Amino acid sequence: MNNIEFERKHNKTINIVLIILILLTAGITAFSMTVVASGNFNLDIDCLLALQSFRHKTSGLFDKFFLEVTEFGTSYITGIVCIIVFYGFDSKLGLFLFQTNAFGRLVNGALKLTACIYRPWIRSPKIKPLPSALPAATGYSFPSGHSTNASTVFLGISYSSLAKKKQNIIYKFLIILGIAMAVLVMFSRIYAGVHTPQDIIVGCISSVAVIIIVHKVNQFITSNKKAFIVLLVSIVLAVLCVIYFENKSYPLTYVNGKLLVNPEKMVIDSYSGIGAFLALAFTTFLTTLTNLNITKTYEKSIKTIILRIIFTIAAIAIFTYMSKNLPSDLSRNMQKKTAYLLSNFITYFTITLIFPLFLSTLGKILKRR
Repeated sequence: MNNIEFERKHNKTINIVLIILILLTAGITAFSMTVVASGNFNLDIDCLLALQSFRHKTSGLFDKFFLEVTEFGTSYITGIVCIIVFYGFDSKLGLFLFQTNAFGRLVNGALKLTACIYRPWIRSPKIKPLPSALPAATGYSFPSGHSTNASTVFLGISYSSLAKKKQNIIYKFLIILGIAMAVLVMFSRIYAGVHTPQDIIVGCISSVAVIIIVHKVNQFITSNKKAFIVLLVSIVLAVLCVIYFENKSYPLTYVNGKLLVNPEKMVIDSYSGIGAFLALAFTTFLTTLTNLNITKTYEKSIKTIILRIIFTIAAIAIFTYMSKNLPSDLSRNMQKKTAYLLSNFITYFTITLIFPLFLSTLGKILKRR
């Protein structure tokens, strides 16, 4: 079999897998919105009760471990992982991880606001989640945002390593590590009692679909040099999401005069994903035009290593400051959801394009001297 035939069969297989993943996501979402929401399905609750019983029998022996693991599913930590890869090792792979994570957040927001599924302890008072996990377990339950973040980044690393034609021991290690981290984060969400099995399953399979789509889009840009088309499609998709989020009706359930889930807050969270998605769309377009790659040198000198460490630390500091302060700063002068969209756009655009361009320009100036 020649390379062309092999590539054709490989692409066909990937396309079939993608279709299956999309159908599974749609099917489980429909199931959750109908059968689960009606209260006629309790297998997921039984699963959580079994894990809850295990926690009690082991006197919380593994609680601290899984509470630490679950942090790797936050958008802040996954953002730092992307930065470390982008600035410290391979900016092309790092950009891919940023792309998958941003698109995954957009998809997750759309699914959450479509399904509007309540948390497990709301569905069943028998569920007693770990108190320490509750601050990050707000809003709708389906699908899991932590599982989405972890899967888009860590499975993105595994997928990229798997796609390498020459797989050495490092790539094999990365494949295993990426899968292990994604699985651990997903399991930590049901172990803590803040998500159901279908929440983490859809978070994962929708993320794998996102990874494949982003990979195919990047191939399209490379082979056809039509990054502008991808940018336009991304803008249209973002606008459609905004229209959908603003015009969709949401359940308003009160218990003892208190709203169970504030849909306005969920819309704000989803606007954050739109902002990150748009930032990566513009970065992808402009990176293609400028052919920017700050880690294209494979020189293993001490100087190169030190510079990469410095760049990485600086990028993390910028990302941390902007992530923590920009949303609240902008909220003083505009609507909160607009502020969150804009702050995420500025933060991710700065980290993936503005700062790399600054470093690239600075490097050229120093070389001339």
